[in-house]
Amino acid sequence: DEVDLLPDKYKGEADKWIKGTDTMDVWFDSGSSWAGVVQERVSNEKGLSYPADLYLEGSDQHRGWFQSSLLTSVAANKGQA
Repeated sequence: DEVDLLPDKYKGEADKWIKGTDTMDVWFDSGSSWAGVVQERVSNEKGLSYPADLYLEGSDQHRGWFQSSLLTSVAANKGQA
């Protein structure tokens, strides 16, 4: 129920809110950017190959960007991360 998702001061307004059920992961676009970088570097023979030796991201991104990067990588590479 929406009431369970709202902060206490808004629980009385739960009837005004509808929980979204069709929201795409907002991290998908940045999480799949690795594919474009790898494809571009491999096709131009710049020495980048898959999988990468190093993956850098901000310390606040572990749950978002890294998770979506891992999932899109596994899906795009037939189960290999």
